Amino acid sequence: MAGVDGGGTKTLVALADESGSELIRRSGPAGLVDPRDPAAAARVVAEVVREAVRDAGLSEVPAVLCAGLAG
Repeated sequence: MAGVDGGGTKTLVALADESGSELIRRSGPAGLVDPRDPAAAARVVAEVVREAVRDAGLSEVPAVLCAGLAG
């Protein structure tokens, strides 16, 4: 599972296993939802999640994603 905190200055992603134990955290650029281009926040979240999955050595993307995004 992936937890995402997207704000105006950065996006934090934490991956956890089925028991809830944290595997890895990664950060990236702002994940603020801009009404003029809401898909931009989705692209940022997707990239930071992919980076975390890769760095954790996982072969699959998380089945569950919970995100809180500013804006």
